[in-house]
Amino acid sequence: MELSAEFDWQGRAVMVVYFRYGEKRIMAGKHQKTFIDLKMEGAEITFYKIERQFPWETKMILNCLALGLVKLNENTLGLPGVTKVGNLDLYYLVEWMNTHSEELQEQGILITTDRAPYNIFTGKISADIRVEPGEDWFDVKAVVFFGTIEVPFIQLRHYILEGIREFPLPGGEVVILPWEWFNRYGDLFYFSEVIDGQLKLPYHYVQLVKDLNLPGNPALSERLNRLNPELTFPVSIPETLKAILRPYQIEGLQWLFFYITTNLADVLPMIWAWEKPSRRWLCCSRSIQRPMPLH
Repeated sequence: MELSAEFDWQGRAVMVVYFRYGEKRIMAGKHQKTFIDLKMEGAEITFYKIERQFPWETKMILNCLALGLVKLNENTLGLPGVTKVGNLDLYYLVEWMNTHSEELQEQGILITTDRAPYNIFTGKISADIRVEPGEDWFDVKAVVFFGTIEVPFIQLRHYILEGIREFPLPGGEVVILPWEWFNRYGDLFYFSEVIDGQLKLPYHYVQLVKDLNLPGNPALSERLNRLNPELTFPVSIPETLKAILRPYQIEGLQWLFFYITTNLADVLPMIWAWEKPSRRWLCCSRSIQRPMPLH
């Protein structure tokens, strides 16, 4: 079976269905059951009779429907909820191909993109994102895989920050970057700095690292816990303070104390611009016994 990525007459990105019997390629919507092919080798003429296996064809279509496609007509399959907006439908369809590439290959389904606007990469896409704690930064050491091609994560920075979905590979294929990566890694790229060719994230963006929900890394988990003010820096109100603080004010005091004791005081000028009570909290924090610095 072959699925050909094309645009139909309505401008929708679809998969045109063909069934292959040896070298014979038959569009799914044809109702003819038997085909006669002629082959000439010198003076010898051979006729071949091809009989379609409709139960097998039906099974292959059902396999595609089970993976999320819908039947648009006798010849084409597509994704539900098409938008007809530029290349957006094509992007959704390519993401479907990337996600299910291994299953399609196992079922003997060939994906072709000869009629697409460019040579689209239809293989598996994955990312290995690792974050390691440094002295003053989180070091982002990551790579992405397009099939067997390994690409440093940092090479995607421009594309994700600029919202560019099409990433060219050395062999001429074009990868459609998953939309999820723009949501998941956009802030990481935006707030990171490139130093000596490596992506580094300042410690005060610790929440971005937590939001990634990366698999177990003992050193990283320990550092994240030490950068959690709620767990590490409980603050008691000094008796010398002649005032009753509201809960949100106590929380603010806790954050101020956290930034000072973890050597992240470079963000305090922003905090200093708050209303006057916050300035009092900062003064109060000086009278509290400080624990050991983060490093």
